[in-house]
Amino acid sequence: MKLALTLFLLLVLSSVIGTLIPQGADPTLYQQHFGEVTIRCFEFLGFLDLFHSWWFISILSFLSINLLICSFQRLPSLWQVVSFPPVRLDTDREKAIPFRGSLFFSGEDPWPRAERVFRDEGYHLRREGEAIPLCAVAYKGQWSRIGPYLVHLSILIVLLGATIDALFGFRGYVNLPEKGVVDSFRLQNGKDWRELGFSLRCDDFEASYYEGSHRPKNYKSQLTVIENGQEVMRKTLMVNRPLVYKGIHIYQSSFGNMGEVKSVTLSLENPPRKESFQLTALVGEPTRLEGTDYQLQILRFLPDFALDERFLAFSRSEEFNNPAVEVEIRKGGRPWLRTWVFEKFKEFHGLKGKSEVRLGLIHYDVPQFTGLQVTRDPGLGWVWTGFALMVFGLGVSLLMAERKIWIEKVGCEGNWEMRLWGQSRRGEEAFAQEFSSICNKLQGRGSISE
Repeated sequence: MKLALTLFLLLVLSSVIGTLIPQGADPTLYQQHFGEVTIRCFEFLGFLDLFHSWWFISILSFLSINLLICSFQRLPSLWQVVSFPPVRLDTDREKAIPFRGSLFFSGEDPWPRAERVFRDEGYHLRREGEAIPLCAVAYKGQWSRIGPYLVHLSILIVLLGATIDALFGFRGYVNLPEKGVVDSFRLQNGKDWRELGFSLRCDDFEASYYEGSHRPKNYKSQLTVIENGQEVMRKTLMVNRPLVYKGIHIYQSSFGNMGEVKSVTLSLENPPRKESFQLTALVGEPTRLEGTDYQLQILRFLPDFALDERFLAFSRSEEFNNPAVEVEIRKGGRPWLRTWVFEKFKEFHGLKGKSEVRLGLIHYDVPQFTGLQVTRDPGLGWVWTGFALMVFGLGVSLLMAERKIWIEKVGCEGNWEMRLWGQSRRGEEAFAQEFSSICNKLQGRGSISE
């Protein structure tokens, strides 16, 4: 027991380390938070992949061996007590029994009635011979003693499942562009790649945001599984709704933008002339407005517009906090207008005297990717089985109460005495009432089945 507690303490301390230090993260994350020397120390100690380190697995192995040895040492004596409880009490134990009573009978032998009483109360009877004094034990709930052993077994099963996962499972990530196809992914260590064994195609990606912000409310991906050139499965992937194929679970974990904006949709209005245009232009390519002598070109797109100390435009981040496009319009082949157009500030045009023209940023097409987590947990079934067995074992230990009543019948024909000693491993108040009820029934003050 002391060794088991020591090993449990080591596991807890190790798990704390594994919680404080991100496990299997991108190397750049470690560079941001730790120095080069610290990272090397962590790598040497196995702190960056702690749950697969040799010393952590050694602790689990020693704990498993300890549980096995302790259980096998005690099982023979436990089986003897459960299957063949002793019918006689030694003197020292008799003094420690909390419930006792002496009943006196005259006339016929009270033993047949005693058998019916204990049977009605759910007890099993084990007696020793027919001689006087007749000794017997009535018992029930004896299987509650196996509860701790079921818990021990459940821990071993959970550890087995974890070991199977460590040896044969994997976890990794991949960014799948919209309309793109992937057939491999990067493992959690950030270095190695692994084949899926099939291909994944993202047919569509959709993200919704809370009103007035760029904070994501929900996002989902339409995925197709392709194997041997054939579409074998389609799934709408959402958070906590994975795609499962051939034992591999694919979760929706993140999303983002692939980079530059592909195209921008603008509106151009000239109220005095009652002219209104809407066009979609590729960034960097001139686009002519049909039926006019205007030519428009999107010079650049900034997702988070800001000005530096020299009043030059730049993007503060890759987030779409303040989208803006720099637009150049030519009229008759000559430069006519160059300005910034904002999504948020629709009244700003910066047209320098050309107030009759209104430009608006309606939409921008940003190629997105869906971030997928790829996992395979072959030991997951063992882990769930272990937890289910643990719950059952705890239920057996906590909800079942082992109760025993030792009986000794003495006397002769027509004059009998029955001595009883009762013991319950828990719920003594309820057992006190049951013991009193049994005594009353034995003396004929309660009904029993015939």
